[in-house]
Amino acid sequence: MINQSLFFIAFFAITFSTSTITPLSLVHGSWSAQGERTSQQDRYVSNTFGIEDKQVYCFGIFDGHGQVRMGHLVAQYAQNHLHNELAPKVVSLFQSNNLHRVPDLIQESFQEFDKDLKNKNPNFTFNSGTTATTIMIIEDHCIVANVGDSQAYLQVSNLMAPQVLTENHVLNENFCKQFEKSDTTYLEKRVTTEIFYQDFPFNQENCIRRIHHNTYIVAQYDNERGAYESLLNLSRTLGDSLFFPHVTALPFVQNFSLTPEHQFIIIASDGLWDNMTGKAATNFVLAYLQENDMNIQTITPDQAQTIAQALVDASLTISKHDNTTATIIFFQHTP
Repeated sequence: MINQSLFFIAFFAITFSTSTITPLSLVHGSWSAQGERTSQQDRYVSNTFGIEDKQVYCFGIFDGHGQVRMGHLVAQYAQNHLHNELAPKVVSLFQSNNLHRVPDLIQESFQEFDKDLKNKNPNFTFNSGTTATTIMIIEDHCIVANVGDSQAYLQVSNLMAPQVLTENHVLNENFCKQFEKSDTTYLEKRVTTEIFYQDFPFNQENCIRRIHHNTYIVAQYDNERGAYESLLNLSRTLGDSLFFPHVTALPFVQNFSLTPEHQFIIIASDGLWDNMTGKAATNFVLAYLQENDMNIQTITPDQAQTIAQALVDASLTISKHDNTTATIIFFQHTP
């Protein structure tokens, strides 16, 4: 179902995929750019599973990160395996009319997947991980789950602003500046271990933790800058064994029924959202459709991919500092 190619243009590594999903009348396109990073750690998926009498349409963005540049391996593992684990379990709930259990099932499954990921891949999950934003569509139900900061927005025809479908599990620099060097409770639990020193060579006094809404973060103090720099600025990820149990794989989950007012969803890595708000991104897509005389109800897969590329390219004109990946899912409702 995925037509995927690799191109190298200037300093950017570009990949794309398109597909039309029929009987739900979904059309989608994806585009991924490396930007100025030395490696491409973003991964994405668009796939269809036929399970019993149900079709499950799966989309995902996985943005890898890590101190030793192994984040792409974690992202790739999630790309290849996460939906394989989730889809059959979700279909089972549909078959038994237990849709009310979907959020609990997704949360349990993410955490089980994370545990299995770490057990099978201890070398590259120790201090590397990935975000995960997944969308599954079964019949007229849309299920969204995420850990990390790869966000998704839903454009609704009768609303002025898009609806955010994800929770942003990021801790910003301003939060890091609230740290006090005297806060060394965390040292007693993890920082004094030998392996920590081997991977992060700085002294105990410079490594601290802070709790904010039950979220932990680890940072080091930069004497030259006079400020704390986070080693991991995400509170929820897949992988990152070093920071467990303070950084968890517990996802934010929501599910809803699709209606004719739902026009499209944009899923993207933070390379896009660092440059654009959700409203700016959805407005860009709406403007592109209008300027190019395109109608959502008749849009083709090639056009969907062109729009995804245009959106990523627009982001890169603002900043090329990060990998940037976006998938757009257009809903074509039959009258």
